[in-house]
Amino acid sequence: MNRLTRLGYLVEEQGMSYLADRDPDNPLAPLQAASCTYRIALGPRAGQKVLSLRTASGRHDKATSRRLADSGAKWKIIVLSACYSGGFIEALRDENSLIITASDATRSSFGCEATSEFTWFSRAFFDQALREEAKSGRYSFLAAFERAKQLVADQEKAAGFEPSNPQIHIGTAMREKLKALEAKL
Repeated sequence: MNRLTRLGYLVEEQGMSYLADRDPDNPLAPLQAASCTYRIALGPRAGQKVLSLRTASGRHDKATSRRLADSGAKWKIIVLSACYSGGFIEALRDENSLIITASDATRSSFGCEATSEFTWFSRAFFDQALREEAKSGRYSFLAAFERAKQLVADQEKAAGFEPSNPQIHIGTAMREKLKALEAKL
């Protein structure tokens, strides 16, 4: 990582590493529309996160939307677990996308402490609701989202926190695609 930082490919801010915005000819440019987390599970530190690389910019503007469009991905499922993540929906939405956010554009989400394995929304959606869907023989992102939203609301209420208000956008074409996929499963 130090070498990539010295060469100008990575930028480090507040304990996070980001791919630097550079010219489109740079070899890492195709990754700038993706988000990656790397975990190393070797030796006595097995399972500890050693590098989190955020490759999508934190801006919810036309450039972010353009990067996603330029990636060539027609069908997109995007899950954003961050404070104010609902603010990304408008810039990223299209008919071929499913966008799920941990909060609306004006609210915080919870559980992002450095010691947390999951945010509250990520645990509720990935570790609980999607698993429940699979165990019951159903495979619905929408049902899993609704279940996760309720799990998070219950946890926030118990903690005395203002609701984060998770959001979802399902484009018309994506809705049909998911129906067809669910019917096959």
